[in-house]
Amino acid sequence: MKRINLLIYVLVAFTAAFTVQGCGSNITETITVTKTKLENSLALKTEVVIDEMVSVYTQMDELSFQNEYDNALAGVLANTESEFQSNLTDTSVRKKLYLLTLYKQAVQEYALLADDGFTGKQSAFSKCCTMIQKEFSSLGDSLVSVYAKSINSYLKTPRYDQNEVAKILLKALQSVWEKDVKTFNEKLNDDFAAFQSLLAQMPGEAFSEEKLLKYVYQPYAGKKNLVETYKLNLVKEKRQELRKLVQQQDDISAAVYCINCALTEFLKKDCDKTTVQNYLNRIDILLKGNQVNENEN
Repeated sequence: MKRINLLIYVLVAFTAAFTVQGCGSNITETITVTKTKLENSLALKTEVVIDEMVSVYTQMDELSFQNEYDNALAGVLANTESEFQSNLTDTSVRKKLYLLTLYKQAVQEYALLADDGFTGKQSAFSKCCTMIQKEFSSLGDSLVSVYAKSINSYLKTPRYDQNEVAKILLKALQSVWEKDVKTFNEKLNDDFAAFQSLLAQMPGEAFSEEKLLKYVYQPYAGKKNLVETYKLNLVKEKRQELRKLVQQQDDISAAVYCINCALTEFLKKDCDKTTVQNYLNRIDILLKGNQVNENEN
């Protein structure tokens, strides 16, 4: 009887050990899949943010032309000889759009490396990083010397961590983005102030009362009231357009911050995957309104 009980005990212990080993294997496999999914999610969210940046840079370019036209027209109607030319209508915006194209390619290669689990080649990702460095150099940005050195130290190693490189690249892009947004908004404020000043100088004779009635929907009478109301409406429309763009810029800046935080947590030895996912979910909330507006347009 004792032998039978002993045999049963041994069999139970063996079965338990086998079960634990099997569960351990499944748990490890689950963690690996989750980490890979997080890497892919990081790539996907970064790509979405880059698309939003492209949208803003494009709007910058379009607004610069529009402001140039509006201010020149206002100057004509106000009988001034001032000339207006936007400082944003040069090649700098187009260069930034090309830089973002390179970033998007790098993100796509990053996602492929995550899928391969580092079994695939890293040469395509490395090539994108090198091209980004060259583009930074062509922009004459002082940041390139710092970031290029950091990236090169990784790319020279045969088996580097693409997540570390991605963080460096993202930091570089964040710095350039914040600098451009600051410059752009300062220029917008100057253009807007000039537009308001010229608008105030426009004489009533520059407007047709008959045509004003088609644009002024408030129940006002008298040409002077119609002219001043129309001017206020122009200011209101331009201000609303600018506020919408500034809000989009702020949302993108916050989204980039979330990606940085997500990557920082992801790079920790014992990262909290829930925290990473929460940061990525926050990006969806930040950019949801912008994406809805783009779809409506």
